[in-house]
Amino acid sequence: MMGMEQETYVIKFSIYAAVDGGLDGLARAIHVVRKAPVQFHDMAVIDSGKTKEITLRVSGKKKDIDWLAKKLEKVVEVLEVKVQAMPTEVSLMILHQ
Repeated sequence: MMGMEQETYVIKFSIYAAVDGGLDGLARAIHVVRKAPVQFHDMAVIDSGKTKEITLRVSGKKKDIDWLAKKLEKVVEVLEVKVQAMPTEVSLMILHQ
């Protein structure tokens, strides 16, 4: 089926980090990602003072990516979740580097 193909997505979210530097929230978010039926590629974390800005690159079926985004939104420290599909050409360029 065409709609069931795996695609690559970028998921961006912020974590409230004023209490413990955001480590507990980050650990909870990583645990959610580990449980998701997606393929994890990489992650970047940027410290913005009272928040940490996290960017994940994952591949999976759209329904599984949506599931992951909804679960991340339920993590207490997570403030906002944004999901963006990566164009196929960009995904292929990254994979072949």
